Amino acid sequence: MLDMRLLIKKYRKQIFVIFLSLVITSSFMGYSSGDLSWPFMKQFEDSLYDLRVVLTASGEIDERIVIIDIDEKSVVCAHPSDTPFS
Repeated sequence: MLDMRLLIKKYRKQIFVIFLSLVITSSFMGYSSGDLSWPFMKQFEDSLYDLRVVLTASGEIDERIVIIDIDEKSVVCAHPSDTPFS
Protein backbone atom coordinates (compact mmCIF):
# COMPACT_ATOMS: atom_id res chain seq x y z
CA MET A 1 0.00 0.00 0.00
CA LEU A 2 2.90 2.29 0.70
CA ASP A 3 4.20 1.82 -2.82
CA MET A 4 0.86 2.91 -4.29
CA ARG A 5 0.92 6.13 -2.27
CA LEU A 6 4.43 6.89 -3.42
CA LEU A 7 3.46 6.26 -7.04
CA ILE A 8 0.43 8.53 -6.76
CA LYS A 9 2.49 11.24 -5.11
CA LYS A 10 5.24 10.91 -7.73
CA TYR A 11 2.91 10.91 -10.75
CA ARG A 12 0.21 13.27 -9.44
CA LYS A 13 0.51 15.75 -12.35
CA GLN A 14 0.44 13.03 -14.98
CA ILE A 15 -2.58 11.37 -13.37
CA PHE A 16 -4.40 14.71 -13.31
CA VAL A 17 -3.59 15.42 -16.97
CA ILE A 18 -4.74 11.94 -18.03
CA PHE A 19 -7.96 12.25 -16.02
CA LEU A 20 -8.68 15.72 -17.44
CA SER A 21 -7.97 14.48 -20.97
CA LEU A 22 -10.40 11.58 -20.51
CA VAL A 23 -13.12 13.89 -19.18
CA ILE A 24 -12.73 16.35 -22.07
CA THR A 25 -12.55 13.60 -24.69
CA SER A 26 -15.60 11.78 -23.37
CA SER A 27 -17.53 15.08 -23.17
CA PHE A 28 -16.85 15.90 -26.82
CA MET A 29 -17.62 12.32 -27.86
CA GLY A 30 -20.96 12.58 -26.05
CA TYR A 31 -21.68 15.89 -27.76
CA SER A 32 -20.76 14.63 -31.22
CA SER A 33 -22.91 11.51 -30.80
CA GLY A 34 -25.90 13.63 -29.76
CA ASP A 35 -26.10 12.38 -26.17
CA LEU A 36 -25.10 15.78 -24.75
CA SER A 37 -26.55 19.13 -25.76
CA TRP A 38 -24.54 22.33 -25.42
CA PRO A 39 -26.24 25.43 -26.90
CA PHE A 40 -22.98 27.41 -26.99
CA MET A 41 -21.35 24.68 -29.11
CA LYS A 42 -24.16 24.86 -31.68
CA GLN A 43 -23.72 28.65 -31.86
CA PHE A 44 -19.95 28.22 -32.13
CA GLU A 45 -20.30 25.68 -34.95
CA ASP A 46 -22.73 27.95 -36.80
CA SER A 47 -20.34 30.90 -36.46
CA LEU A 48 -17.45 28.82 -37.79
CA TYR A 49 -19.57 27.67 -40.73
CA ASP A 50 -20.56 31.26 -41.55
CA LEU A 51 -16.91 32.33 -41.39
CA ARG A 52 -15.88 29.49 -43.69
CA VAL A 53 -18.56 30.43 -46.22
CA VAL A 54 -17.52 34.09 -46.17
CA LEU A 55 -13.84 33.24 -46.59
CA THR A 56 -14.38 30.74 -49.42
CA ALA A 57 -17.11 32.58 -51.37
CA SER A 58 -15.97 33.84 -54.76
CA GLY A 59 -18.19 36.93 -54.74
CA GLU A 60 -19.31 36.38 -58.33
CA ILE A 61 -22.94 36.01 -59.33
CA ASP A 62 -23.80 32.47 -60.37
CA GLU A 63 -26.17 32.54 -63.36
CA ARG A 64 -27.33 28.97 -62.65
CA ILE A 65 -29.18 30.03 -59.49
CA VAL A 66 -32.71 31.37 -59.90
CA ILE A 67 -34.97 32.51 -57.06
CA ILE A 68 -38.67 31.92 -57.69
CA ASP A 69 -41.49 33.38 -55.60
CA ILE A 70 -44.90 31.72 -55.96
CA ASP A 71 -47.85 33.75 -54.68
CA GLU A 72 -51.21 32.50 -53.36
CA LYS A 73 -53.05 33.42 -56.56
CA SER A 74 -50.84 31.07 -58.58
CA VAL A 75 -51.19 28.24 -56.08
CA VAL A 76 -55.00 28.45 -55.93
CA CYS A 77 -55.47 28.08 -59.68
CA ALA A 78 -57.20 24.78 -60.40
CA HIS A 79 -56.20 24.28 -64.02
CA PRO A 80 -52.82 25.00 -65.65
CA SER A 81 -54.52 27.12 -68.32
CA ASP A 82 -55.96 29.36 -65.56
CA THR A 83 -52.54 30.59 -64.46
CA PRO A 84 -52.00 34.32 -64.89
CA PHE A 85 -48.75 33.77 -66.84
CA SER A 86 -50.05 31.45 -69.55
